[in-house]
This record gives sequence, structure tokens and C-alpha cells, in this order.
Amino acid sequence: GKTVSARDIDPFCSTAIDNLVIPYGVKTIKSLGDYVESVTVDENNQYFSSQDGSLFNKDKTELIKFFDHECEKYVVPDGVTSIADGAFKNMYSGYNLQEITFPDSLKSIGDYAFYCCDVLSKIENLDNVEYIGEDAVTSTQWYENQPDGMLYVGKTLLGYKGEMPKNTSVSVNEG
Repeated sequence: GKTVSARDIDPFCSTAIDNLVIPYGVKTIKSLGDYVESVTVDENNQYFSSQDGSLFNKDKTELIKFFDHECEKYVVPDGVTSIADGAFKNMYSGYNLQEITFPDSLKSIGDYAFYCCDVLSKIENLDNVEYIGEDAVTSTQWYENQPDGMLYVGKTLLGYKGEMPKNTSVSVNEG
């Protein structure tokens, strides 16, 4: 296996990295590429933290990037209020995430959060979600299994799934 420091990573590199170590002084991360298997953050880092190999902000209210490519069922930790843009993006090509459960605290799902999570078929506890970003779930099996028509995620209108017939009148739910 290969372990490297965040200072050494080339985001365009196609070399598999078993564990990426985020040292104390790192304040921003622009890209981690698609070949990182897990992340470990120095406990003294003031901006980031890790749990079970995934990257969070320091106080674990935002899940920044999920890395467990073998995981079939994932429960987002209590206290997480947002899933970052692209946090689960590109979990395809043999990755196994099929089910995810959100905590009651989750309010926001970023753009492309689950983009290309082809086998993700079960998403639980969307009731408290107030914002869902562009194409956050549209390329998942869960989305494909939803009936055509107005599609809500929690209280948020995701959009109209399928082809809307001409002269269709649409009513949006309150909330």
C-alpha cells in the first residue's frame, strides 16, 4: 500500500493511494482525485477531521468526502448537517454503496453529492432535508426507482422526473 501526505498529492494523479494523511497545517483542500482509499487527519488540524477513513470538517457537521469503496450500507454520523458537493461522487466502477441513512440533523445535500453512485438504491431519512443541490441523486438507482412526476426530497422539490406532457399544470406543495 501507499501512504502519502496531502502536500504530496497531485489531484490528477491516477496512482492508487491507500491512505492520505492530512497534516496539522493544511487549511484548504481543492481536490483529492478519485484514487484515494481513505484519509487520516492529524488530530491537531484545526480545519478537518476524519472518521472511518472519510473526511469531515473539524466539528464533523459536514461530510466532505466518503472513501469506503467496499461499503454497502453507510449511516451518516449524528450531528452531520450537510453533505458537501461531490462527497460520494464517482462511486462507480465496482464500488458497492447500496444504502445510506441520514441523521435527523441533515439539512443540506450538495451538488453532485451522489453523482454516478449507480447502485445506490436505498436512501433513508430524507424528511429534514431543506436543500438538495443540482444532480445530487439523479444518477442513482434510487432516483431511477422513483415514479415519474413531481419528485420531492424531504420538503424540497427535486424536480419533475420523466418527460412532462404538453400543457401540464403543476402544483408545488407548501413547505
